[in-house]
Amino acid sequence: MTMSRRLAAATLVASAFCALPEAARAAPPVFQRNGYAIGGFDVVSYFVSGKPTMGKVEFNHTWRDAVWLFSSAENRAKFVANPEAYAPQYGGYCTSGMSGGSRYNTDPTVWNIIDGKLYFTGSTESRDRWLRNSGTTISKANHWWQKANAGQ
Repeated sequence: MTMSRRLAAATLVASAFCALPEAARAAPPVFQRNGYAIGGFDVVSYFVSGKPTMGKVEFNHTWRDAVWLFSSAENRAKFVANPEAYAPQYGGYCTSGMSGGSRYNTDPTVWNIIDGKLYFTGSTESRDRWLRNSGTTISKANHWWQKANAGQ
C-alpha cells in the first residue's frame, strides 16, 4: 500500500471515530458503579420479579469486562445461559443520552422493559420524555450505540 493510500485509510478511520461525541467514545462498554455492572443491581430481577433488586457478591459473573451481581444462584444461571436476554440496552447507559450519541450514567431504579428489552435512564424526567416517543428514541440510540461499538 502506498503512503498516500495509508494516509487516506488512516484519515477515514479517524474521521469515523471523531464523528461520535466524546462521551460515547470514552466510556466503558458497560455502565459500572462501585466496581459492578449496573451498580450491583441484579438485571434478571427486573424480568422475574418486576423490580430492581441488589445483587450479592457471592452470586457474581464476569461478562463484557464487567462484574455482574445477582440476588440468587438461579438468577445468575439464567444470565449465564443467555446474557443478551437480560443485559440492558446500551450497556446500561441512559437511553435518552444514547439517543443523542452520549453515554450518560444511569439510575438503575429508573427503568422500563419494552419489547422484552431492559432500558435505563438517569432520571424519571428523562424516562418520561423518551417514553413519549420511544420508537424514535430507541432507533436513534441504536444508531449511536452501533457507531460507538463498531469494531469491538
